[in-house]
Amino acid sequence: MSDKQLEELWNRAREIYLATTVDPAEKGRAERYFSSVRRVERRGEGLVVILASSFAQNIFANDIAGKVRKVLELAGAGNNLDITYEVGEAGASEKPLPQPSDPAPKAAPAPAAATFNYSTMPLNPEYTFAEFVKGPSNSWAYASARGVAEKPGAKEYNPLFIHGGTGLGKTHLMQAIGNELINRHANLKLCYLSTETFMNEYMNALEKHTIDQFRSKYRSMDVLLMDDVQFMVSKNNLQEEFFNTFNALQNAGKQIVMTSDVAPKYLPALEPRLMSRFEGGMVQSIEAPGLETRLAILRKKTENYRNQIPELAITFIAENIRSHVRAMEGALSRVKMMVDSDPDFVKSINLDMLHKHLQDLVEKERKIKKTTCEEIIEVVCDKFGITIPQILSKERTMELVVPRQMAMFISHKFTPLGLKVIAPKFNKTHATILNGVKQFQKQMDVDPNLRASLNEVLERLGFTMNDIKD
Repeated sequence: MSDKQLEELWNRAREIYLATTVDPAEKGRAERYFSSVRRVERRGEGLVVILASSFAQNIFANDIAGKVRKVLELAGAGNNLDITYEVGEAGASEKPLPQPSDPAPKAAPAPAAATFNYSTMPLNPEYTFAEFVKGPSNSWAYASARGVAEKPGAKEYNPLFIHGGTGLGKTHLMQAIGNELINRHANLKLCYLSTETFMNEYMNALEKHTIDQFRSKYRSMDVLLMDDVQFMVSKNNLQEEFFNTFNALQNAGKQIVMTSDVAPKYLPALEPRLMSRFEGGMVQSIEAPGLETRLAILRKKTENYRNQIPELAITFIAENIRSHVRAMEGALSRVKMMVDSDPDFVKSINLDMLHKHLQDLVEKERKIKKTTCEEIIEVVCDKFGITIPQILSKERTMELVVPRQMAMFISHKFTPLGLKVIAPKFNKTHATILNGVKQFQKQMDVDPNLRASLNEVLERLGFTMNDIKD
């Protein structure tokens, strides 16, 4: 098997893995894991996957080894293939393995070896500003990211905090900043990492008594790009360390960019001084894209596909899968596999076929976007450990008032029903429901723990905070 055939095999396997991963959070993690693959080699009858870090090696070897083996078999690797995972740096003549399978990724400028620092995985060369599709839902975040790329360290953009639901483009914008800065400044010391990795390296440094080296590494950066800072909550020692690193970088005029699922003020257990630092720069949100933006994203994604994706399929996906971009990309990947494997599929494609092949994804989307007052009440009761008769009663103890008002709030925000229709479902008057919604909104704005509880209930119902309507 030639190097090119091996590369194509791995990329097919990666595509199958992502296309068959339904959970958005799991798919996001999988994309990060696969981006840490340096290269794939044949050794005898076996396959060796070279990874960028021991953390990634552990993930592949222990957590996802079974599924990786399965998708490699589906991609054509054969059965009983011996697969091993090793840590190794890409050599001078080697490039990180391209991530998307079709076509070869656009070349990214080579960083200066002595000064460009990765903590976890390399920047994806396809995550550029040119490849990012702008729309009303992300235009301000995009403009701020471009501002950072043009003037890193400028006070108005430092720090830049981008928040939004899973799969909406936060990581794309962050890596676009990194790619643009590397292109403009060859000797820039830039680090892109996840909060999880920062935490793991911090713990290792404590255990090995190398904390001084750890601090020197991160505080010497010109640009720090940190993904998923919501995972820093409730870890006081880690927050203390990051607070000091944050101050050292900002005081030196260095650029900090962070992403999170929610805005700083809604991060539970975040220390007030960190929240103050996060909010002291530019905070921008990314929301779920509208139909026109979804269509543009899908068309952009297919521009360089080997086989053309029918417009009927693109429109079907855009109209039926609305929650986030990764869900759309998963549906598109599935259609792409069908088109690539069967040229006649394009000639015979129709709405019935699309419904059949994408039924599970469409059904999940419909479940996400539809709920009832009865379902909301049931989930809220389960969360707070109370009964349905209790939440519908006239009792006004704090143990019942808070979940009752939360159920009223969710019913108002996530069902098409008016307050007069919602009221009898709670055995209350229209005025009581209106007051309950207002009171919960006020309390939620000042109580991060209540906000976290709401977020948990919404996730059980299949929603995110971004779905809250005005």
